[in-house]
Amino acid sequence: METIAACVPIYGATALIPYVTELFDALKIEIFHATDSALEDAALAAMHRIVATLSTGISITAVGDPTEKALKPLITECMVNLKEPEAKNLKPAGRILRAAASASDPACNAIVNAAVPILLRQCKESDLATRKKAILDVLLEFLEASRTLYGSIDDTNDGTRKRKRDPISLSPSLGRRVVVAPSLSRLPSHSFSPFTVSSADQDFVTPLLTYKDRFFEAFGGALMASNEYNALRLTGLKGLRLMTLLRQYLSINEVGIAVQSFDQILLDVDDVELRTEALKSLYMIAHHRPAPLLESTIPSLVAQLPDSLDDPAVSHRSYEKTLHALGELAVEPALFAITIPELLKKLDRVSNTGSVNNSAYPHAILFTVLAVLNIKLAQAHADVGPCITTIVPRLVTKSVELATSDLEEDSVWRDVATLQIVANIVAVVLRHLDVSYVVMYSLDFGLLFQFPPEFDT
Repeated sequence: METIAACVPIYGATALIPYVTELFDALKIEIFHATDSALEDAALAAMHRIVATLSTGISITAVGDPTEKALKPLITECMVNLKEPEAKNLKPAGRILRAAASASDPACNAIVNAAVPILLRQCKESDLATRKKAILDVLLEFLEASRTLYGSIDDTNDGTRKRKRDPISLSPSLGRRVVVAPSLSRLPSHSFSPFTVSSADQDFVTPLLTYKDRFFEAFGGALMASNEYNALRLTGLKGLRLMTLLRQYLSINEVGIAVQSFDQILLDVDDVELRTEALKSLYMIAHHRPAPLLESTIPSLVAQLPDSLDDPAVSHRSYEKTLHALGELAVEPALFAITIPELLKKLDRVSNTGSVNNSAYPHAILFTVLAVLNIKLAQAHADVGPCITTIVPRLVTKSVELATSDLEEDSVWRDVATLQIVANIVAVVLRHLDVSYVVMYSLDFGLLFQFPPEFDT
C-alpha cells in the first residue's frame, strides 16, 4: 500500500484509470476489516493519492471527469454504511470519504454534495444521543478534509496564504503536470494525514460553505445539549472549533457566536474534559482572531472572580478554575495586555482589606501572573520586557509602601510570601532586559527603600 501511494502520482491518471476499481476494492477491504491501525492508515493514504492523481493533468473535455466517475461506486457503498449509524462500518466509511474528499476539489464537491445533506437530515431527525454523536463524528471528517484541502487560518494571520506544496515536475512521457511523490518516510504511522494538495485546489471555496448554517445548528446544538452524555457535547465543541479554523469560512461575527459557546462552558461547566477542550479552542482562535475573546471571554472570566475575600467562592476556592483559564489565555500576546491589568485590578480590590491569614486568593492571582510571565519568557515573547514600566512599578509600589509604612495594619502586602511572589515576578521581567537596564532599574528599586516616606504612587 505504501508502494501504491508512492507510485500512482508517477504513473499518472491515464495509466491508472483502468485499474481504479480494482485498487479501490482492495484498499476498502484493508480499511473496513483493518486489524492494525497502521495498515488502515496506509490504505487511506493510498486511496487519497489515487484520487489526487485522478484529478491531475487529465483533459476533462476528452475523457469526462475521471474523478467523479471513479468515485461514484465508492461513494455509493460508503453511503449505504452511513445510513446505519449504529453499524460498525460507519467510522471506516467516514474515514474513506475524508481521505478521498481531501485529495482534490472535484472529489470534495462530489462527496460532500452526495453525503452531507443526508447526514445532516439524519442528525436532525435523531433523538438518540449516541446516534447523533456517531453522525456528527462523520461530519467532523468532512471538516477535517476541508481544512486539509482548502486551508485553515493557521496558514497565515488572515487565513489566506497558500500552504507549501509538494514539488511539481513535468512527466516526460505524458507531457503533463504531476505531483512528485514524497519519500516513504512521510507515510503515516498511526494517524491518517493527507500528503498532497493540488496547487489549484486551494484557490477554490469549500463546498461546505453551502451547509454552514446547518453545521452551526448541528454542532452548536450538540454542545449546548442538556443531557449528561458528554461525548456528544465534546463532538459538538470540536465541530464548532474546526469551523472557526477553516480558511475564509466563518465571518468574525460568526466566530464570536462560537466563542460565546466556548465561554459558556468555562463559566458554567465543571467537567474537566469539556473545559480543557473549550480552553484549547479559545486559545487557537485567539492567535488569529482575538477580538471576540477581548470583547466576551476575558471580561466574562474576570467578572466571575470574587471581588471580596468574604465571597463564598473564596472559601470554596472555585476561583482556581477561572484563574487557570485566564492564565492559559493570557499567554497569547493579544490577550496579555488586557488580561494582566484586569487581574491586578482584582488583586487591588481584595488585598486592600485582606489579612495575612486570608491570603490564598491574592496569592493565587499573583501566582497566575508569575506563571504567565514564565511561559512567555520561555517562549521568548517580546512583550515581557515592557512589563518593567507597567506591571513591575505597580506591584513594587504597593509592596514597598506597605512594607515600610508605620501602620500596624494586618495586610497581605506585609506577608513575606506575597513579597516573595512579587520579587519572582520582577526577576522574570528583569531576565528579559539587557544588563544596562537591569542595573538602572535595580538602582531605582533601592531608592524606594532609602526614601520611603517621600515615595508617591
